[in-house]
Amino acid sequence: MQPSSLIRIKHQLYMSVSEVSTRPPGVLPRYVDLAHQCRKQVTENFVALFREFQQQLPDFLLQQAEQAESDVFQTHCMDVHQEIGNNREAMTERFYTELMQGFERFILGQTDTPFRDQPGGRRRLSLVEKETFEVELAFDTIANSAWVNYSDSLTPLNHRLAVINGGIKPGERSANLPGSPHHVCNAFRQALSAVQISIETAVKVSIIEAFDQQVLHRAGSIYQDYNRLLIDAGILPNLEDAPVYIPEQAPEPPPSEPPKPETDDIEAEGDSSTANEPPPQTQRPESDATASPPPPHAPREEILEQELFQTISQLLERRRQQQRRPDPSRQAASAMATEELVATLAQGEHATTVPENIAETSLTRLRQEFSTQLQQLAELIKTQHVDHTDADVIEMVGMLFELVLNDPNLPDSVKALLSHLHTPYLKVALLDHKFFFKRRHPARRLLNLLTQAGALCNATARNDKVVFETMRQTVNRVLMEFDDNIELFDTLYEEFERFLHKFQQKARQLEKRAIEKAKGQEKLREARQRVAKELVEIVQGKSLPKGAEKLLFGPWSNLLVLLFLRQGAESEQWHHYLGVAREIVWSVQPKQSIQERNELQRKLPQIQKDIQEGLALLGDPESNAEKFLSTLQGCHEVALAGHEMERLPEVSALPDPEEYPLLQELDPGKLSSTRKPPSPELEQTITRLRRIKLGTWFEFNHAGKPPLRAKLSWFSLKTGYYIFVDQAGIQVAVKPLKKLAREMLAGQARILELEKKPFVERALQRIYRILDS
Repeated sequence: MQPSSLIRIKHQLYMSVSEVSTRPPGVLPRYVDLAHQCRKQVTENFVALFREFQQQLPDFLLQQAEQAESDVFQTHCMDVHQEIGNNREAMTERFYTELMQGFERFILGQTDTPFRDQPGGRRRLSLVEKETFEVELAFDTIANSAWVNYSDSLTPLNHRLAVINGGIKPGERSANLPGSPHHVCNAFRQALSAVQISIETAVKVSIIEAFDQQVLHRAGSIYQDYNRLLIDAGILPNLEDAPVYIPEQAPEPPPSEPPKPETDDIEAEGDSSTANEPPPQTQRPESDATASPPPPHAPREEILEQELFQTISQLLERRRQQQRRPDPSRQAASAMATEELVATLAQGEHATTVPENIAETSLTRLRQEFSTQLQQLAELIKTQHVDHTDADVIEMVGMLFELVLNDPNLPDSVKALLSHLHTPYLKVALLDHKFFFKRRHPARRLLNLLTQAGALCNATARNDKVVFETMRQTVNRVLMEFDDNIELFDTLYEEFERFLHKFQQKARQLEKRAIEKAKGQEKLREARQRVAKELVEIVQGKSLPKGAEKLLFGPWSNLLVLLFLRQGAESEQWHHYLGVAREIVWSVQPKQSIQERNELQRKLPQIQKDIQEGLALLGDPESNAEKFLSTLQGCHEVALAGHEMERLPEVSALPDPEEYPLLQELDPGKLSSTRKPPSPELEQTITRLRRIKLGTWFEFNHAGKPPLRAKLSWFSLKTGYYIFVDQAGIQVAVKPLKKLAREMLAGQARILELEKKPFVERALQRIYRILDS
């Protein structure tokens, strides 16, 4: 890009930003008509898709009814079918209204939470309270998926709308960006609110998924036309849809060179998608070219990545020149042909498959072996007069697989497995340089897919070991079958992608069952927490003989849990038997005065009767009741003999949770006789976990166990329990909030910051930054 072009674009941005402090919030007055045109075009296009979706929805609901496993569910599907048919126009009206209002909020500068002032509307925060987590997860999933699919359109759209909005970006992943996937999902929420009956979660999630397929999956042209409308109005016409590599300081061309033609690149300042990206390479001399130029109509991303490849190649050559001394004999010798180099690599390669126990291989040893392999290749470059272009490829592939071995996203087992692909991929890159800049290159797509699946893989876990094993078989086929047949990678990619699709379909079903099971256990967990809390408060600070302790935290706690589940905490029976627990604790305390001893003797018959009736209600055998009463009788005799205080056990802390599982439902801090307030670090971690999104991946590392990667699938606001599933959708962990926070502080758990950008793209940019630093 020439300086004049960049200055022109920056001036346009500056003129917009400079008005922020001197005008009301919202779209600049001169762009209001343009914003209205965008609103009309985008709204009409989405409403047209929504009407088509509504036409297909009745058939979809009938299909759901036919597949129903119960008459009740089938009847419900038919009721929803009829209700949606009756309210079709109302749904369309609400969908249309929210789309229009989203644009209006943007025009007026109202970037706060939508729906806050609408009658019958719901604030975003209230959705967590009023809708199930599955529905929330479904909406978040389809919105985020659409954002990933259309990021090439939404990122420049965010920049262009910032220009007409005085420099304020609405946010490409925000409902504040009018017409964005998140905004369209909010409009669909409003449409569903027109249905007068309550829709069951499973049906609603299915409808949301159908909306995704029929509306969001077809929105690509809408976002392209949206951008085109702004471009035609002169809003950043040179801003490309693809990520752009901009140099921090463009190299000055030699005086003898003619000025470079103006390009369409633009530095999107402040945008995370372009921060720290490597620069496009200026034209190289013909003798230094590392790859043939792309065709005139090549995708923009391919042109940019070829420029990146050339830039890295130049940096590598410069580094080699700095590291070696001039060698006249080397300069005079002819370079080794690429075919000869590939043949040399093939001779040194041992065609062996990856061992079944690769997941147990020491990563340290693998790194050492890989380092030795790279040293041997470096020696080959020096001694065999390897052409500098091939030398670049050798070094780039080596750095690429070094990044595989050091990628924090990948488990060690997957790093060990993928490291075996180094030599085959070196041959691929030597035979076809397009591997480095063609995103749909078969070998590149396969490596991206393997790293994506591997990031979530538990290689030794029984549930999702099948993923790792299928990856191992895929790697073995590369090792055994690849010669120069690049098309093999297409076959392997398609096979592995089909496997993943089926595996993930099954995993989604299993995850739904895990969530349903967790919800079913939620009431029981809530009851156990309530009973544990009540009993701990009753015995706190009191001496409790072992017999009374076993009664209270054994069968009596089970009775209270049963009553809580059957009748609730407001029932008379619950309060009565909770009161009996207080009487039991009081009855075993030392009675030092005559009045206290008389009162105990007066109450004992009723206490014993209440205990017998309670245990009978629980269904405990009569012999157990007699045993507990006999033990308590001894405690009462000690309590009545006030002078025998030394015979009572001294209790310095509450009962041991290891002995009574009920107490494990409580935070350990509540079970200490001296409670300490949580540390600021713990409070911060708890706050972070309360705000975390469903679908976030964690890694757990406990001594003596292999690392476990799991997804947060569901959590309870009432009991504070977090449910985790593995890649197969199987529940693998249930953790209370504070326990999870403590594990994070202790380094036993961490949140995985999984990258959305494919591995090879990230790796090439990382290689550039390493070489340019």
